[in-house]
Amino acid sequence: MKRGLLALTIILIIIFGFLMGKYIYETLSIDDSPNTEIYKPNKIANETPNKANDEDEVKEANSEEKKISPNAKVITNIYYDECGHTVKTSKAIENEYINLTEEEFAEELDNFEIQEFSNEEITLYKEEEGICNEHYILKDMDGYVAIYNLDSEEKEVLENVTEIGVQFLPLTDSEKIKGGLRIYGRENLNRLLEDFE
Repeated sequence: MKRGLLALTIILIIIFGFLMGKYIYETLSIDDSPNTEIYKPNKIANETPNKANDEDEVKEANSEEKKISPNAKVITNIYYDECGHTVKTSKAIENEYINLTEEEFAEELDNFEIQEFSNEEITLYKEEEGICNEHYILKDMDGYVAIYNLDSEEKEVLENVTEIGVQFLPLTDSEKIKGGLRIYGRENLNRLLEDFE
């Protein structure tokens, strides 16, 4: 008797499961059918060639191109082949370049190549012949540290006479300055002058 009841219970559970599965399948199939009907006409319409739609898609894709923001900065790296130095400068974008794309901005450049381009930062690069203008020599001029800029022919051009007295510097530094202390880079020059003060 118990076996018969158990077999009947199992058969009822199987039938109930089958009916529930069928009900769920039909419910889901009904929900999908409107999407299928809407989708088919669009698919057929898109399969026919339509140049106007293609152009609209291209314009839409282009509308997401990167454009220069008003807060952007431009970093320039200029490599000088004779001395092997790269001079890096950074400045805010000029108003005339705001909202330009990379291609539009490239047309405005003179001999620079765009290395990186984003809305907020543009990195430019070019190579120049000769030496950069960041070669300096510090010398003693009437007891004060004088800054000379060196050109490609090692000609010294006086840039500035500081208020730093050579006699107040440590002996090794004052001897180097009396013999001519060479320095490359504006940052290195400024750091050394701060140490002297």
